[in-house]
Formats: sequence, structure tokens, C-alpha cells
Amino acid sequence: MYLGQHWQTGTRWWGKGLSGANLELDVLAPCTTDAGLVLVGEAKLAASAGEIPRFVAALKHRAADCPALSDKRLVFALWILRPPVPRRDKTVFGPEEVIANSR
Repeated sequence: MYLGQHWQTGTRWWGKGLSGANLELDVLAPCTTDAGLVLVGEAKLAASAGEIPRFVAALKHRAADCPALSDKRLVFALWILRPPVPRRDKTVFGPEEVIANSR
């Protein structure tokens, strides 16, 4: 469970975006109870607190270009191996949340 929802197994997505540019998204996971809701995520090794807003904005920009997501409501997440401390952004998850939520 992430962000109050249960999600199907995530998959990568790559292909041509609506803009015609090559596009890659690390994680797309539909909600188990709402087919119109999709978790869109990116994995990072490390990030500073100052980088988080830029990473989230870039992820949102890429998701908006993804044809598979054009009619979906989106929830965003970053999984960061070495996240900034303290974490102020609800979209950031570290290894401890990944392990806790995989059970």
C-alpha cells in the first residue's frame, strides 16, 4: 500500500510519447480498486531535498506525454535509495517504506 491505495504490480513503460519523442517511465501501476487511477513513479539512487521538486516536475511532464496515461488520474512517487533527511515531500519513499509495504 502506498499513498492510501493498493496497486497492481508496477511495470516500466517506454515508447513514443504524444509529442513524438522517446519516452521512458520507471513504474506504472494501476490501482487495484480504481481502474482510472495509476501510480507513476521513478527510482533514484540519491537526491537532495532541493532536487525533489525538479524530479517530481520532470516526472509529471513525462507522464503527461505518455499515451497510455492520457485518460487516467495520476498519483506520483519517487523511490530513493538514499532519500534526504528529513523528508518533507509525501511523494518520496525510502528503502524502509518499500520493504514495509511489500509485505
